[in-house]
Amino acid sequence: MRIYRDTRFSKDKSPYRTYLGIFFWEGAGKKMENPGFFFSVDANGAHLGTGKYVFPKPVLAKYREAVADRKLGAELDDALKAAWKAGASDLGGEELKRVPRGFDPEHARADLLKHKGLYIYKADVSPSKVTSAKFVDMCLDWSEKTAALHKWLVKITKQA
Repeated sequence: MRIYRDTRFSKDKSPYRTYLGIFFWEGAGKKMENPGFFFSVDANGAHLGTGKYVFPKPVLAKYREAVADRKLGAELDDALKAAWKAGASDLGGEELKRVPRGFDPEHARADLLKHKGLYIYKADVSPSKVTSAKFVDMCLDWSEKTAALHKWLVKITKQA
């Protein structure tokens, strides 16, 4: 992702970004239209993540149907449990205040139905870990342990 901006004609000379972000996505089309794995690095350490920042409208409809589905929803639950076990620190994605129309507000996965994007990340990677020889192995381990969520999102994206 772009880390700079043209400041020649701007009064604000601050950097566009103070971190380096890298995103590996799966699927045809533009990067932000597909789920993937990401990491960002700055002076305070790194963040590792898996998922999709925002769902396009057709994918959002398929996502909500899948979350409400008994079989696909259970697969998502299992994928998220594996991600939490892998050391995830937070679940992200813009959320609605209420469950969308047409879905039961008392549904077991009502909190997931509110999401307009879904990603899970690990935010506690210290600078010493980032600069260690084991950092690449840590990223690979994270990707393997959160691959179930990635695969689930790829399946939903391809259905749309």
